[in-house]
Amino acid sequence: MNVSSGSLSERIAQQLVCRRLSVPAIALLDAHKPLSFVGAQLLLVLQPFLDILVPRRWIDEGIALLTDPKQWDALLQQLESSQLGASVASPHHHEHRR
Repeated sequence: MNVSSGSLSERIAQQLVCRRLSVPAIALLDAHKPLSFVGAQLLLVLQPFLDILVPRRWIDEGIALLTDPKQWDALLQQLESSQLGASVASPHHHEHRR
């Protein structure tokens, strides 16, 4: 998959799932949803400095993700469905030895 293809939420979800971080990401996204607008404002303020480090398109997509509740929810749904798929694909849980 090309880095530039797909929406930002899809790319984020894919990277989190690959790193097996979907469960903590879901918890953090749910907990910080009320702060997403503040995060978007922070990106706007820091945009001139961030332009040096990352492409402007990434910053714009990040701002859109943080300000649009539908995109935020889509990211959560992608993570939850991938987590559900992973648990269905691997029904064997680690058993503790006594």
